[in-house]
Amino acid sequence: MWTLYCLDCLFAAVVLYLPGFFVFRAIGFNRAASFAFAPLYTALATTVIVFAFAGTGLQANWVSVCVGIALLTAVVGALLYLFFRTKRAYRFDLSLHLLLVTIACSAIIALLYFVIPLDSAASFYQENDNIAHLTEVRTFLDTGVFCLDSILAYPALWRSIAAVVASFGDAQVTVAANALNTIIIVLMYPASMAAFMQLALPDKPRAQIFACALVSCFAIFPWGLLLFGPLYPNVLGCALLPLVMVAFMEAAESYKASDAVRWFLLFFAGCALLVYAHPNALFTGVVVLVPYCIWTINNRMRAVERSVVGRAGACLAFALLVAGLWTIAYKLPFMKGVVSFDWPSYTTVPRAVMDVLSLAINKACAPQWVLAVFVIIGLSRALFSRRELWLVGTYSFIFVIFIADAALGGSIQHYLAGFWYSDSFRVAACFVYVLVPLAALGLDAVVSCVSDLVGRRAEGNSSRSVTFARAFGALCLGAVILFPNFNIPGGLRVITGFGRVGEMLTNGNSLASNMSPLDGEEIDFIERVHRLVGSEPVLNYPFDGSAYAYAVDDLNVLNRAWYKSKNPAIALASKRADEVEADPGVTEAFSRENIRYVMLLDYDRSQGGLYAAGGYNQDDWTGLEDVNDATPGYRILLSEGDMRLYEIE
Repeated sequence: MWTLYCLDCLFAAVVLYLPGFFVFRAIGFNRAASFAFAPLYTALATTVIVFAFAGTGLQANWVSVCVGIALLTAVVGALLYLFFRTKRAYRFDLSLHLLLVTIACSAIIALLYFVIPLDSAASFYQENDNIAHLTEVRTFLDTGVFCLDSILAYPALWRSIAAVVASFGDAQVTVAANALNTIIIVLMYPASMAAFMQLALPDKPRAQIFACALVSCFAIFPWGLLLFGPLYPNVLGCALLPLVMVAFMEAAESYKASDAVRWFLLFFAGCALLVYAHPNALFTGVVVLVPYCIWTINNRMRAVERSVVGRAGACLAFALLVAGLWTIAYKLPFMKGVVSFDWPSYTTVPRAVMDVLSLAINKACAPQWVLAVFVIIGLSRALFSRRELWLVGTYSFIFVIFIADAALGGSIQHYLAGFWYSDSFRVAACFVYVLVPLAALGLDAVVSCVSDLVGRRAEGNSSRSVTFARAFGALCLGAVILFPNFNIPGGLRVITGFGRVGEMLTNGNSLASNMSPLDGEEIDFIERVHRLVGSEPVLNYPFDGSAYAYAVDDLNVLNRAWYKSKNPAIALASKRADEVEADPGVTEAFSRENIRYVMLLDYDRSQGGLYAAGGYNQDDWTGLEDVNDATPGYRILLSEGDMRLYEIE
């Protein structure tokens, strides 16, 4: 399995980066920038290809999709050559040093906290959202249609790409999911942030390096979204977002109209992609960039010697415009289900404020005090810096949204945080784009003070001493930030930020963990069942882990979610399965859906709904819960421990 995982990682990296690299090189990006921006093009190309295949009835697999991307890239490349062969269409040069630092640091953290916690390359986090993600990928593979009916349907970009990777990897959905997520957190997100940090912290090369080193050190993202849900589409959208923000910032700071137009074209293409990846990311970009826009308007008007009153009026007008557009989006009919989603507040205002200040910005994260200190120092530094002042505005904007979501509730929660389902995990992830540069500014200030102190004391050997001090300090800082949970003599257990992350990822991704309803023995049993029944439908009790059986082994189970089936016959069969022989209505339901088999895995019924994410209603499942070896109408086909495959007599 690990060999397959490595091959899937390599394949995903090649597909996501190779075509886009050549396209961005063609329009004028340097090599580092072309690498960072490459997934933006490839994700767009993949979206176009899978929808084209769906519209024409062509079967999608890794070969056909890759051929389609290659042909599209050839056409796009030829057009770019014809239009821009004499000059660079775009000018964006990313520091290779920044790119390498970001990827190297993120790769180390990902290895320690994502890859190593996997007890198998096929391990997967067994929470509610992952049933939908993995099941949809399996459906894509079985149907040959790698997209949903509409680009406005549930965000499917992650699932489309995962299906391409899985079709390459012998249809091992869970292995492909782990491989794709690895590429996102090791390459895509770090490289995107490197480009963003270069613009967010201009003329501060040391702070840029610090920012790139800290990209993956905040528990709220990507780790928080890998722990909760898990929210893979959100992770992908947020990983692509910095590239879209870079395009906007380049357009905003362009003094030539032609340059601004070209950058805005790239920006709007990126926005369209974010809608398909996850619209939450688009609204996150709005929150991050609105203070930047106000700052830019003020600077542009200052440059033409406008009065303070004129600049204030223009900034206020822009803020009112954004508020109006925000309200319109909030009132749109197709957004109602999202913005009105009932996600209760979980704490008080003082506690929410302390959570933000300590970086324990959602229910899963523990405080990260060292980084929190750097952020506070960075905030104070940015507050008195004309160039980074907009970061303070962005921090404040997200701060207000989070407080409304976590503590206030009601209509203000839905209005401000509704675009993120009023979910504190999703809202907390918005902070990462401003926390990284602020922490870097704070760390830069601390390093400057320490370097000055060491340099004054080192006398004739100051250069070497300062270098050594910086290296030693970096190692110590990394160790402190990533320090695991530990015990203090006397029985006191100290929970650290990344200790909590590591512990939850280890338990969540282990097939042997008590957090996982489906374990290795049950997967083996499912494989035996599949060999015996083939593609025949199997009635199952989803809370015993069998909701994942279709995704994991392509077993045609009928209950593929922790909720009652929308099919009335399947719902009735599940509710009254123990009456298949006594009740003609139940018998008819079984016959209508051609149900000949019932599978029950090992499950502690005293924990009914433990993994149901609030979707468990005992009345819907009493029939399956009461089926046993003595139930009339059933014959045992397979048995192992408490696991059974029954055939309807």
